Amino acid sequence: MAVRDLRVVRVGAVHDFEDVVVCTAAIRGPLASGRGEPGPCLLLAEEGTPAIRCVAQAGGGVLGAVPLPEPLARRRPNRGLESLAVDPDDGSIWTANEEALATDGPAAREGAGTTVRLVRLPPPAAAQRAARQYAYDVDPPHGFVRIFAGEPLAGVSAIAALGGGRLLVLERSAGPGLPPFTNRLYAVDTTNTADVAAVDRDLAAWQGRRLEKRLVWEDALGCNLEGLCLGPPLPAGGRAAVAVADNGGMDVPNRLVVLAVVPAPGRVPSPCPCSTRSPC
Repeated sequence: MAVRDLRVVRVGAVHDFEDVVVCTAAIRGPLASGRGEPGPCLLLAEEGTPAIRCVAQAGGGVLGAVPLPEPLARRRPNRGLESLAVDPDDGSIWTANEEALATDGPAAREGAGTTVRLVRLPPPAAAQRAARQYAYDVDPPHGFVRIFAGEPLAGVSAIAALGGGRLLVLERSAGPGLPPFTNRLYAVDTTNTADVAAVDRDLAAWQGRRLEKRLVWEDALGCNLEGLCLGPPLPAGGRAAVAVADNGGMDVPNRLVVLAVVPAPGRVPSPCPCSTRSPC
C-alpha cells in the first residue's frame, strides 16, 4: 500500500483537531457565505471547544463552524468530538463524544463502559431539519496486565457512514499495561431507534431504546486506532476501509490498517450490510 499525492494543509487556527472528512458543497456553501468561492474544503472535528470547523484546502483558512447541539459542550476534558463522517445519501454529518458527557453519566472504567451521544446533524443548507441524537453504549475497557499507574479508558474514536442511517463505529480502549490498546468495529443501524435530543442529562440512566450494535471486527494489534474512512470498491466485492493509528506519544510508528468490508454471509447487499475480514 502506498500513499501518493500528499499535500500539507496548514490550518489557520490552533485547536485539538481529531478527525477530518471532505466537506461537500451543501455544507461549505452556507458556511462560506459572503467569502466568495473557497474551492475544495475539509471538515475538521475538534474536541477542545468542541466544534466542527470548515477549512479551505487552499490556504487553510477557517470558514465557519457547523452548529452543534448544546449538550455536546458539556464534554469531559479530552473526551469530546473524536469522530466525524458525512452521510453519502443526504449529506448529514455524523459525530459523537468520545466518552459520556459530564452530565450524562460516568466515564468508562475497569469493568464498566460509558454512554455517549451519537449525533446526526443536518447540513447547514437544510437547517430546518432537526439534529437527531442516539444513545450508544460503549464496551468496557479491555482486560490488560497492569504495568504502571493510571486508569483505563474506552470510547468512540471514529465513525464511517454507509448511508441509509447505517454506520461503522470504531471503539478504542486503552489501559496502563499490556496490551495497551484494543479496537472494536461495530455495525450500527440508527433507523427505528429513539431520538434522545429531549433527554437533557443522565443519559446513562435513561430507560429507552439504545442503539443496537453488531461486532464485525476486533483486533489484537495493540495500536491506537483513532480514524476510519471508507476506501474504494475491491475487485472481489465489498469496499476497503482504512483506519489510522496514532502512536499515543510512545516510541512506535504511526500506521495505516486496511480492512476489507464485505457483505455478511447469507445477506443481500443493500448496498452494504457488512462484516469485516482481518487487516490486509
